[in-house]
Amino acid sequence: HITTTILQEMQHIFTKYFPSLVLVQGDTTTAMATGLAAFYSRIPIGHIEAGLRTGDIASPYPEEFNRVSLGIMSTYHFTPTVQATAHLLSEGKKRETIFCVGNTVVDALRIIENKIINQSLIIDHRIKNFFNTAFVQAQRTVLFTMHRREAFTEGIVTMLTALKKFALHNPD
Repeated sequence: HITTTILQEMQHIFTKYFPSLVLVQGDTTTAMATGLAAFYSRIPIGHIEAGLRTGDIASPYPEEFNRVSLGIMSTYHFTPTVQATAHLLSEGKKRETIFCVGNTVVDALRIIENKIINQSLIIDHRIKNFFNTAFVQAQRTVLFTMHRREAFTEGIVTMLTALKKFALHNPD
C-alpha cells in the first residue's frame, strides 16, 4: 500500500511541477517509491546515502532491496563513505556520477553540537545534569541508537548483550 500510494502521489506532484532533479535520501520504501516515480517521469534522481550494501537482498528487509533499486535508477550517487563509493564502482557505476559527501547523520550531530556550544539550542536541565555528573566523575558516555525493525526482536538482545560485554571489559 505504501509503495502504491507514494508512487501515485509523487507522479501527480511531478506532473504538476516537473522538477529537473529529484533527491531521495536513505533506504526507505518512501525513498524507493519516490525514486521510481521520478524514473517513470524521466526525471534524474540523486540518491543521498548511496552505495550502502550488505550483500544480502533480504537483510535488512526491505531496505537492502530499496538501496539496490535506487542504485539502478539513480543518475547521481551521493555516498557517505569511501566503501560505499567502492560498492557502486564495483557495480559498474561511472565514477563521474559518484560523489563521496560524507554521512548526513554525522553532519546533523555536528550541527547540533555547534548549536549547543554556541548556546543557540536549549538543553533540558536533566540531560545537562546527567552529563555534568558523568564528566565530574570522569565517566565515559556512550550514545547508542537502533532504528531498524530488527531492533525489536532478537536484534536488540544481541546488541544490548554486546554493549554489556563491552562495558564489563572497559569499566572506564
